[in-house]
Amino acid sequence: MSDKDESQEQDKQPEENKDESQQEGNEESPVEQDSKKEPEEEPQEEAKQEEEDGDDEEEEEDDDEEEEEAEEAEVIEPGKSEKFIDSNQQLVSIIAGVIIAIVGGYFGYHKLYLEPLEIEGSEQMYVAENYFEKDSLDLAINGDGNYLGFLDIIDEYSATKAGNLAKYYLGISYLKKGEYIDAIEYLEDFSSNDVVIQTIATGSIGDSYLELGEIDNAISNYQEAAYNSPNKFTSPIYLLKLGLAFESQGSFQEALSAYNEIKDKYKEAKQAQDIDKYISRAKMNI
Repeated sequence: MSDKDESQEQDKQPEENKDESQQEGNEESPVEQDSKKEPEEEPQEEAKQEEEDGDDEEEEEDDDEEEEEAEEAEVIEPGKSEKFIDSNQQLVSIIAGVIIAIVGGYFGYHKLYLEPLEIEGSEQMYVAENYFEKDSLDLAINGDGNYLGFLDIIDEYSATKAGNLAKYYLGISYLKKGEYIDAIEYLEDFSSNDVVIQTIATGSIGDSYLELGEIDNAISNYQEAAYNSPNKFTSPIYLLKLGLAFESQGSFQEALSAYNEIKDKYKEAKQAQDIDKYISRAKMNI
């Protein structure tokens, strides 16, 4: 080969090497290809994240607005009672006026009317009771012309304690006079927190029924008088009457129970002194 040909070949080799290097430069490695693709995906992800962040901010703003509206409603919205008062002021005023009138009327009735009436009734009762204690029953019942009797006191002072107590005295007065139906009427209408007086009234009703021949009614009243409020003063009295009433019916076992109760529970009572003879009689008939 000539020197000219060798130089030409040498010249061709650099060119070929140059072309190969250009081809190698144009060919991209997989890593370079991936690195070119990533920038294309990042804008899409950033846009999606921005959109989500925007939605969250909108939801937070909505929640804040709702909370503010609720707080404003709590401040502005009045309670149900306030609404009722505002819309029914006239009705509320009427109700308040009625309540004041009732309370004022109640105290006025007691202070200005009932208390003076109580004093007058007590003065009238004082005289009638004195006649009752003297067994001047007609004067006690009907009065003496200057002072009222029990009948008129009941009519004139019915709302007072004196009027109530007059029913008791009138009932006992009728019992003493033998007017048993009238006695029952007034004694049943009487009521008292005094245990002894109330017991005597109940027992006296039993006495009236016994005189009328209504033994069952007499027994029921004697039982109430003896057992409702047991005490050493009145219970022995009505236990003895109860036993006698049972005997009149032929119920000697029940009579014996009443007599034994006097002997066991009320040994100091007057009725216990000769209770053994009643016990013996009841036992003989059982």
